[in-house]
Amino acid sequence: MLNIGIIGKFELLEKQIKELVDYADIRILGKSSVGTKTQSSEYHYSIPEYNRIELIERSDAIFLDDSSLLPFALLKDAIKRNKHIFFADYPGFSHQECMELMKLTDEAGTIVQVKNPFYFNPVIQWVNANISFPFYIEVNIVKNSREVNEAFFPEILMMVVKFAKRDPKKIIPTFFKGTDNLFSFQNLRFEFDDSSRVNLNYTLSDTDGDFSLKVISNSDIFEVNVLKGIVKAKRIPVNLKSFKPQKEYESFFRSINKKLAPCCGINDYLTLRQTMAEIEKKKSH
Repeated sequence: MLNIGIIGKFELLEKQIKELVDYADIRILGKSSVGTKTQSSEYHYSIPEYNRIELIERSDAIFLDDSSLLPFALLKDAIKRNKHIFFADYPGFSHQECMELMKLTDEAGTIVQVKNPFYFNPVIQWVNANISFPFYIEVNIVKNSREVNEAFFPEILMMVVKFAKRDPKKIIPTFFKGTDNLFSFQNLRFEFDDSSRVNLNYTLSDTDGDFSLKVISNSDIFEVNVLKGIVKAKRIPVNLKSFKPQKEYESFFRSINKKLAPCCGINDYLTLRQTMAEIEKKKSH
């Protein structure tokens, strides 16, 4: 039985708790919430409230809804004592802090996982399982500007850098806006040291959305409609039945129980952070 503690805002905790109670091998030990509940809802679970230090002490693993709620020194101490951590946001760690955490997780054998929601989409899982190196990937995303949240672009980048299973050697960005701000467009070209390339086109406008991929490698050519969950391949039979939608927590729990490296760890977050910094630097020139 894995004892889980949840740290985060009360209204966000409710959604996570409703999902976690369905796992037979997990006990939600307690929560450390922030703020008060101001609206009525269907929240029926009685979860004990603890201060963060006591909750970490009693738990085997912590689901951290907001990384800013846990001081860095306390986080390091938890990792040293083999308290596994799931980050449901992208923490604002510096390069040096990431390096410290990577060293600590290696020494303690602690699982620290950072969110990567698109990685667990069935069609993305299929692509990752069937792609060969080197490859060329064209990612086309059109997002309605009224539906954008600030986490979406980093989540897309996290998916992209995981395709290559290594850091990009070069990032070449292009940015511009349409007349009267009717749309904005970003193109990012990622080049990797095995000659693989990813070309990401990201458009914000008031048109219908699109999320598609074209993958070319020596194994096959894939066309992927992520929104519709459709994959077309020239040679490889497409069978998505073994690629079920997964919750990221399931991967986290599996890594803990089987002592496996997390699918998306602090090293992947560091790559994302460096990629975002490189993009911002080139945008400012």
